[in-house]
Amino acid sequence: MADHTGKRARKSAEKRIDTSSIKTTTLLSFVVFALFLVMVLWGLSNFYLNSFYERTRSQEVIRTAETLEAQFRQDRFNFGSLAVQTAGTNGIYIRIDTPEESLIYDGTSEVEGSDAFENDVSRIKTRLEASESGSVSETRRDASGPGSRLVYASYVTADGADNILYIIAPLYPDQVTVRILRNMLIYISFIVLIVSLLLAFALSVRLTSPIEKLTRSATELSNGNHDVYFDGAGFTETKELARALNKASYEMEKTDFYQREIIANVSHDLKTPLTMIRSYAEKIIDITGDNPEKRNSDLNVIISETEHLNKLVTDMLSVSNLQSNNVEMHMETFDLVEAAKEVYDS
Repeated sequence: MADHTGKRARKSAEKRIDTSSIKTTTLLSFVVFALFLVMVLWGLSNFYLNSFYERTRSQEVIRTAETLEAQFRQDRFNFGSLAVQTAGTNGIYIRIDTPEESLIYDGTSEVEGSDAFENDVSRIKTRLEASESGSVSETRRDASGPGSRLVYASYVTADGADNILYIIAPLYPDQVTVRILRNMLIYISFIVLIVSLLLAFALSVRLTSPIEKLTRSATELSNGNHDVYFDGAGFTETKELARALNKASYEMEKTDFYQREIIANVSHDLKTPLTMIRSYAEKIIDITGDNPEKRNSDLNVIISETEHLNKLVTDMLSVSNLQSNNVEMHMETFDLVEAAKEVYDS
């Protein structure tokens, strides 16, 4: 029962989301960024849509006025068709006063009579006459009206006569336009969230895939498998890490090989002097114990083999220090004949 409980606990721990993993962090980061982006879009649409529309609409009306002025100067007789089309397409009120008559082209849905903007026209005309420039504009806001409007006036000289062009344009989006923008924003929000999730998932998989491969290879290396190969394909950093791990694996394999060689050689070298010491000690006990000369000779052999053992131990320590780079090499003269004679004597 306890074993089954432990297995269930391990499975539950494996299923639990690791919030510190690269995959989870990447997913959460993209989702948070997408939500932030959607919030910014909705915030801009709620608080800055009207002001942005008003500013853009004002600039467009000014450009339209310049086009109408140029058309009136160049071809006065065809001006009417352009004014009718412009007024209907842009939903604005256009009026031009000539010395002979006043021409009105109304494209606004709020206007019921030709004198609906008479107060605006009179007011802007007074400002134009008092101004030193050739055109003036102002934004009017009525407390009872649906929103603001731009009132524009400019002098248009044609055929030696001074004419005045008036343009009145609403500066607020209609409700249909607002609803369309809201619906588009809803679709855009869903698209942004879905694309962010898909992109986050693909990127997290691509980021974690080489790291997971390196982790599995490192686990095999820790279990003693030096033939493992580290593959860090995908990113420069993982490639560098894989190259370093492959080099470390090679160095570990080489170190293990040298250690096995040293142990084998030392075991062989230790066996000979130990055998000699035991043999001569038994010889002293059984044969030469009562003969001082032979006993001393055998004892010298035992002492010599003991020194040999001491040298072997010292050599092992030296090899260990060499591998850890803790020993400096000192060159000195070595008598190879003397060393061979000692080996021959032993």
